[in-house]
Amino acid sequence: MVVGVLAVTTSTAALGCSSERAEVPRGDCPTEPIRVIVTVSPWRDLVERLAGDCASTTTIVAGGAVDPHDFEPTPSDRAEIEDADLVVMNGAGYDHWARLALDATDDPPMVVEAQAVARVDDGEDPHLWYSPEIVAAVADAAGDALRRSMPTAAAYLQSRASAVAEYLSPYRDRIAALHTITRGATYAATEAVFGRLAAALDMLDVTPSGFRRAVKNETDPSPADISELRAAVNGGEVDVLVMNPQIDNLATRAILDEAAGQGVAIVEISETPEPTDRGFVAWQMRQLTSLEAALRV
Repeated sequence: MVVGVLAVTTSTAALGCSSERAEVPRGDCPTEPIRVIVTVSPWRDLVERLAGDCASTTTIVAGGAVDPHDFEPTPSDRAEIEDADLVVMNGAGYDHWARLALDATDDPPMVVEAQAVARVDDGEDPHLWYSPEIVAAVADAAGDALRRSMPTAAAYLQSRASAVAEYLSPYRDRIAALHTITRGATYAATEAVFGRLAAALDMLDVTPSGFRRAVKNETDPSPADISELRAAVNGGEVDVLVMNPQIDNLATRAILDEAAGQGVAIVEISETPEPTDRGFVAWQMRQLTSLEAALRV
């Protein structure tokens, strides 16, 4: 049963097995906790906050060392998904391996899929956690799924959902406030991660079409594509150059050198949270602060 939407991103490494399921209520949860699997790390913090003491939560791709697009689940990963009570996944091709594992399960768990919640078509930008509207919708869908899984804990879980809505408020408010300087500002990107946040900020993408198409198709930009982007940076068309610090290759380095030489501000927008980030909001606020600083130069 697909209830909604969930899960993300970027490169990561698989974690070990989840803790054993509790046989009795724990902490403030009035009922036996359930097993929740989150496929990718951008959604982990929100799900853990929504579930509180009422779930044992495991994230399959939890770091930035492996690209979730290329991730190959182990037998233990597939067993985790099969044994879960609830799976929160991203969809949109980002964690296709989770869908394959679910389709192979005789008795599949409840699923919240961000793509379904956001009604995003296959082939669209899969970095759904960079849309504040989608983030809010997925949090609502995941909270609803948790309450349906544990009706005797509905009051506790509703209080968690209200706390998560309040938790997200500073992030949403910051995006709204930044419109005074981001609306109409131009950016070029060496990776496709920033697109949904840029749209929320009303920024203009001036990345040359050939380079943008190569990035979307996960192919290497041609020398002509790289030259065109360097020319755009060189020609003053770009207010900020956005790069994903978790991706390092020769083409990106050449473009970064060009931007640095021209005095173009460089903003790092990562695909997944850094280890030092204390939750989803801290991660996003740190990046928004960097973007604001770059545009105010």
